[in-house]
Amino acid sequence: MLKIRPTGDINNSVSSFMPRAQVELKLIQDTVAIILSGLGLLLILALVSYDRSDIGFFTSPANDPKVNFIGPVGAYVAAGLFLSIGLAAYLVPFIMILAGIALVLGAQIDYRFKAIWLAIMIISGAALIQFAEPLLGGMIEDVPPGGALGWLITDRLLSQALGTVGAAILLSTIYASSLILLFEIKPIKVAISIWELSFAWYKERERIRIESADPIERIEIERKKLAKQEKKLRKKLEKEGLKALKPHDISEEEDAYTESKLRKKDPQKSISASKSLDNKKSESTRTESTSSTIDPIPEVTLKTYDDYKVPSLDILTPKQRDQNAGKDSDEMTNNLDILVHTLKQFGIEVEPGNITKGATITRYEVYPAPGIRVERISSLSKNLSRALKAERINILAPIPGKDTVGIEVGNSKKLMIVLRELFESELWKTTRAKLPIALGKDVYGQVIVADLADMPHLLIAGSTGSGKSVCVNTILMSLVYRFSPEDLRLILVDPKVVELQVYNRLPHLVVPVVTEPKKVLVALRWVINEMEKRYRTMAQAGVRNVSAYNKLAKRRKKESETEISASSNSADNLASSEEGGELLSMTDISANTEEQPEHMPYIVVIIDELADLMQTSSADVELAIARLSAKARAAGIHLIIATQTPRASVITGVIKTNVPCRIAFQVPSALDSRVILDENGAENLLGKGDMLYLPPGSSKVVRAQGAFVSEEEVKDVVEFVGNDSEQIFNEEIHEKLRKDVPEQEERSPQDEALIERCLEVIRQEKRASTSLLQRRLRIGYNKASWVMDQLEIQGVVGPREGARDREILMDLDT
Repeated sequence: MLKIRPTGDINNSVSSFMPRAQVELKLIQDTVAIILSGLGLLLILALVSYDRSDIGFFTSPANDPKVNFIGPVGAYVAAGLFLSIGLAAYLVPFIMILAGIALVLGAQIDYRFKAIWLAIMIISGAALIQFAEPLLGGMIEDVPPGGALGWLITDRLLSQALGTVGAAILLSTIYASSLILLFEIKPIKVAISIWELSFAWYKERERIRIESADPIERIEIERKKLAKQEKKLRKKLEKEGLKALKPHDISEEEDAYTESKLRKKDPQKSISASKSLDNKKSESTRTESTSSTIDPIPEVTLKTYDDYKVPSLDILTPKQRDQNAGKDSDEMTNNLDILVHTLKQFGIEVEPGNITKGATITRYEVYPAPGIRVERISSLSKNLSRALKAERINILAPIPGKDTVGIEVGNSKKLMIVLRELFESELWKTTRAKLPIALGKDVYGQVIVADLADMPHLLIAGSTGSGKSVCVNTILMSLVYRFSPEDLRLILVDPKVVELQVYNRLPHLVVPVVTEPKKVLVALRWVINEMEKRYRTMAQAGVRNVSAYNKLAKRRKKESETEISASSNSADNLASSEEGGELLSMTDISANTEEQPEHMPYIVVIIDELADLMQTSSADVELAIARLSAKARAAGIHLIIATQTPRASVITGVIKTNVPCRIAFQVPSALDSRVILDENGAENLLGKGDMLYLPPGSSKVVRAQGAFVSEEEVKDVVEFVGNDSEQIFNEEIHEKLRKDVPEQEERSPQDEALIERCLEVIRQEKRASTSLLQRRLRIGYNKASWVMDQLEIQGVVGPREGARDREILMDLDT
C-alpha cells in the first residue's frame, strides 16, 4: 500500500542528505591525503637512491637495471628535481606528506594561494642553499647545491646586483614570508611557545637532577633554597620597616605563624602541633650544641680474607703462536690489489694503503682520489665481498680519525686470543683502573683493558654462539684475579641455570647464584637497599664515593679515637683524595646512630639473560635496573647486563639511557645492531668473539676480538679459589632467598587502586601496619591484611614481627 509522506517528512529527508555529502567529501579528502603521502614517500626514496649513472645524459652506457629504488621513473624524476632546484628537492616530498597529514586532520586548504606560496618557498630555498656551495658542493655530482634555478637567481642575478650580503637578506626575507603565508604561522605565538617549552624543559631538567642526585647533593640544593628564601624574607622585612632577623629568629617566626594558623583552623590539634614545634626547636638546639665536635665513626668488625691467594696464571692456557705470520703476507698483498682493481672497474680511483692484520680480521686501507665520494665505496660492499670470495666484509668510510677508507675482511685462518695473554701484558700489570676488566685486542693488536668503575655499567648483547657468555666469563675472571672477597662482592643472576652455576663456590658471592626469576627482584631490592644505606653512611662520614670512604675509614682506624674527637680539623685533612671524594662540613650533617663499617667493598651485579626476566616481570625489573644504574655509581655498585635477545622490548630506552657502555657481538640484522649500539655494524661481525665495543664517554665504536677462556679453565680457577677461602654469605638476603616466593594472584583494577592508596599512606606516615591502613582508609581488617601480604610479596615491607610496625624495605619517595 502506497503511503504519502507529510511535508515535514520531506523536509527531514532532504536535510538527511547533508551528512552523507559531508561523509563523501571526507572520504575524498582522506583518499587524496593517502595519495599525496604515498607519492611523497616514493619521491623520498627516489631522491635518496639517486645515482647519476642511471641517466644516459650523464653516463654512457647507463645502469641497466637502474640503481634507483623507484626504477627508471624515480631516476628521471629525481634527476629533474636535482637539476632544477638542487637540494631543495627534498622540500617537495616533505610538503606533500605534510599536506596529506593536514587533510586527514580535516584542514581546509586554499589551493590557489597555497600553491603560489609553496612555489616561492621552494625557489627561494634553492637560492639560499646555493650560498652554501663551498660546503655542499659535492652533495650532488655535476650539479650545484641550489640547482639551475638557485645558481641563476643567486650567482647570476642577485649577487651581482645586490652583493652577497644583500642577496642573502633579500632571499631570507622572501623565504620567511612565504613560510609564514604557507603555514599561517604567527611569529609572536611561535616565540612564546618556544619560550614556554624551553622553560618547561628547564624545570623538568632541574626536577630530574634533584631526584637523581645523591643525598649529599640534595643537602646542598636544599641549603641553597633555604638561603634564597631567607634572603627574600630579609628584603621583605626591610621593605616593611621591620628589623632584620637572625636565622633562628626567622625559624621561630615561621613556627609561631604555623602554630597560630593551626589554632584558627582546628583548635583541637593545636596542642600536638605546639609539641611538634617545640621538639623541632629542641632538636635544632641539640644539633647546634653538638656541631662543634666530631664524633668518631663507629667501626663494625667484618670477617676478613687475609689468607686469600690470587690464582696462578699457570692455570690458564698459554699464549698461542701465529705459525702463518710469514705465509699470509703474500695473500694480504694480493687481496689489496684485488680491492683496488675491483673499485677501478666501478669507476672509483683509489690508491693502496696500509694493511693491518688482526686475530680475526684484516683491515685494508685505500686512499680515494680527490672528488670521490666515500659513500660510493660503501655501496659496493657486496661486490667487493664477491671479488674477495669472503663471507662478509665491513667498510669504514672513512676510518675514524683518518683520511682513508677501511675494508675489513675475515682471515681464512683465525688466531685465538687467550685470557692469559692479556693478563701477561704490560697494560694489565700497570693499569691504574679501579675495577679493571680485560676484554680482548683491537684490530691493531692493542690490548683492551676497560675500567668498570668508569663505565659505570655495561650492556653485552649478541646472538647465540657469538661469544657473549665467554665475554662474561673473561670479565669474572678479571675480577677474581684482581680482587679478594674483602674488596669485591658479586651477585650473579642466571635465569638459564646452566651458564653461571660453575661460580657457586666463589667466596666473592654475596649469595649463591640466583636462578629463579621470581627471586631476582628480591636480590635487586637488597642491592637497592644496600645502595641507600651506603649513601646514608657516606653522608654521615662526609664523603662522596666509596673510594674516599675506604681511605677515610682506613686512616681513622690507624689514628686513636681521642685524637679524632679532639681535633675538628683532622677530618678536613682526610677529605683530600685522588678520586675526587672530598669531605663536607660535618656541621651540616645531622648525627646518625647507624653503625658504620670499616670498609665498603665494590659490588658487581651480573645478569646473564635479561630477556627471561623481562618476560616475567618487566616493569619491576626495569624499574630496579633504572634505579641502580642511575644512582649506584658513587656507592660502588656496578651492573653488567647480558642478553641474546637484543629487542627493543628487552633493551628498553630507560636501560639504554642509564647503561652507556655497550658491547655488541654478531647479530642477525642491522635493526638489532641499532638497538644495541644505535648504529649499524654488528650484523657484519664474524662471530666467535668478534665484537664492537663502545667505550665510556665515546661515540665511536671499536672493533675488537674478545679473549677466550674455556670452561675447564673457569672450573680450575673457581676450584682453586674455593678451596683456598671460605664462603661467607650475607645472612639477610640469603635467608630471604631461601624462602619460597609465593605466586602473585591476579588483581582487579580496584585492588590495584587500593594498593596504590595504601602505598601513599605508608609513604606519608613512614611506617607500615595493618591498623594504620584500617584507620586511614577506613577498610576492614581482612582487606588491610591482604594488602600487607601483597606488599610483602612485592618486597615493599618486611615480614610480621608481633605487634611492631613492619619494616619498610624500599624508598617510596623516589
